[in-house]
Amino acid sequence: MRLNRNKIIFAWILLLTGMSGFLNVGAVMEFLIPVSHVTGNLTQTAICLAKGDGSRLVQYLLMFLAYLLGATVSGLIFKQKILSFKENPYGLFLISFGIILLIQSHISCSTRIVMFVLSFVMGGQNGMFIFYRGLLVRSTHMTGYITDAGTALATILKPEHVKDRKLALRNFLFYIFSMVIFVIGGFASALTHIYGKAKAGILTLTVSGIGYLILGLFVVVYRYKLRHRLIGDEVSIKED
Repeated sequence: MRLNRNKIIFAWILLLTGMSGFLNVGAVMEFLIPVSHVTGNLTQTAICLAKGDGSRLVQYLLMFLAYLLGATVSGLIFKQKILSFKENPYGLFLISFGIILLIQSHISCSTRIVMFVLSFVMGGQNGMFIFYRGLLVRSTHMTGYITDAGTALATILKPEHVKDRKLALRNFLFYIFSMVIFVIGGFASALTHIYGKAKAGILTLTVSGIGYLILGLFVVVYRYKLRHRLIGDEVSIKED
């Protein structure tokens, strides 16, 4: 049976987005600091500078550098602006994240180190070049998505050409689904902290690590099937 590649890719992207929501809420509930984006943290950096809070300032600067480092590593690996499970090592990249998080869950270290690792993972994930049907996927923060959703909705309501409405609706639904999945991932993380209590931090890292391993292994298996022509030709979604 031939699998629908677009549906497979769509589900994979949504699960990746859900993982970032899970990890971000875990960081907020455990350390009161988000890791999936930097806007809020840069704002806190300015506040720390004004108050002369050196300790917190160092924390935010380290997180910023970690996010930048993760995005840089990702950019060095994923140079092609094309989603290709056959050509790009998404699987090994995500598996490495899973291993890092699982190791982190078994090592007792300072908050700064934990947040550095989480920021590095989020920067790396967000830096992956994932184009889905002409859309650049940024799976760790939703600010851009809600802006793009509003733009798509405007096109739906008042398109320049009738044919634009169908594409805008497809894009709008993608952004909405992504934000819903991000919230669901965060909701699951919040429940983990509410009921996990003292072990909540370890559980968050463990679940996240396993999640990344599963998403990475999926790509590895998918690539194997591609090479043996069990699915079809190369998965490659370019801009429409």
